[in-house]
Parts: sequence; structure tokens; C-alpha cells
Amino acid sequence: MNPQFKTIQYTISEKVARLYLNRPEQHNALNRKMVEELKFFFRMVSDNEEILVVTVQGVGKSFCSGADLNWMQSSIHLSEEENLQETRMLSEMFEAIRNSRPVVIALAHGNIFGGGNGLFAACDLAYCTSESVFSLSETRIGLVAATIAPYLLMRIRPSKVKELIFTANRFDGGIAEKLGLADGIFDTFETMEAFTQKQVSAILKGGPLSVIESKKLINQLAIEHFKPKSINGLAAILARTRVSEEAQSRMKAFIEKKR
Repeated sequence: MNPQFKTIQYTISEKVARLYLNRPEQHNALNRKMVEELKFFFRMVSDNEEILVVTVQGVGKSFCSGADLNWMQSSIHLSEEENLQETRMLSEMFEAIRNSRPVVIALAHGNIFGGGNGLFAACDLAYCTSESVFSLSETRIGLVAATIAPYLLMRIRPSKVKELIFTANRFDGGIAEKLGLADGIFDTFETMEAFTQKQVSAILKGGPLSVIESKKLINQLAIEHFKPKSINGLAAILARTRVSEEAQSRMKAFIEKKR
């Protein structure tokens, strides 16, 4: 199977798939198409028993600047069911990453905002450059960080998650590592790539079945407090808030300011 994607690119070589988020002009912001394609991609690689590792990085200046605000704002024109279906799709994408058969490694740089943190945190290993800029920016535009919350809580203690969400303050790669959000920071993207390659080589030396089963076991133990049925509840929270008057007015103001 060789699907043609519009918002992502990938290569496969020697049991490793390299995935590239490819909306550089939008700092790889998540829109409906990208969410659909990412969900499809991770289910596709999970069905390919030859692939044992997936690396994820962004093309251009950023890893992922969160959800595309034009997409979020357009939800006001959807029916209640269509709106919920879209936010549920976002939840399912994060779960497709976390539950994918291969080990998933994120290599982040530039902006990692909003939902980009969920994508980053859902990966098994997550590295970033020291100049990376993180922000859980949802509250600034009237949204709730609902669908990404479980993945943040698997990496960061609850009180810190609250602080980051309440303030929406920006922080760098060094702080991300101290919080546990990032597993390592690097001065340059090139040194991060070189280190990741060593990690990939080390992973491939292990028994494929034991690595895969270890990932399943750790995921199960780490997320016992977050049941799959919660996905619908979290999606419903985001669906409800993104069509609220507060969110719509704040998103509109932010888009106009950006223009």
C-alpha cells in the first residue's frame, strides 16, 4: 500500500519509517486532513510487521503549532454530531500514535503549541532542541486542553499540568526536559538526529517481539486511570468549548491579529 498524502510525507527503510509533518507554511498546524492522514498512517504502520520504529518530525520552522485556528473556528458551522465527530477523530489520532505497534520517537524543533504537545507526548520517546518553544495555549483562545490531557499527565505531574494550562506561558526545551515532557534536549537538530539514530540502532538490536510486548505492557500500566471510554468524554468537552462564544471570539481576534 502506497497512499498519496497531502499533509504528511514518509519514507521506509530497514524497519524504520520516517514521518514528516508537511504543512510548513502553517507551522504544521493540525487541520482535519492532517488528523485523518496521521490516524491512517499510524494504523497503516501498525499493520506492517516489518516496521519496528517510527520517527516523527516537522518540515520547516516548527514541529507542530497545534490545531489550525481556521479549522477550529469553522466548527461553528457544523452540526452537533459533526462537531463531536471531528473532536473524536482528534482523540483517536493521539491514541493511534500511542497504541501503534512500532516504537514512536518525536524529534521536535521550533513551535510546539496546543495540540502539538499532545502529539509530542503521545510518542514513546520525545526529544527536542534547546530552542524549541512550548505552550499549552488553549486557554488563551477559549479552548480546553481536553484531548491531550491524558498524554500530558503520563509525563508531567498534575499540579504542573494545571500551571501550564492555566497560564499558557511559553517555556523552552530545557524546562520541557525538567518537567518530563521531553526525554532529552539538544543544541542542534543535527545532534538530535545523530542521537536518535543511535537510539534506533539500539532498539533494533532487541528482540522485535519483546520490544513490542514491552511497549504494550508499559502503556497498559501507565494509563490504567484513563479508560478508552474517556475518549468520547474528552472529545465532547473540546467539541462543546470550541463552538462557545468565548472561543469563537478569541479565535477570531487571534486570527485577525495574526493577519
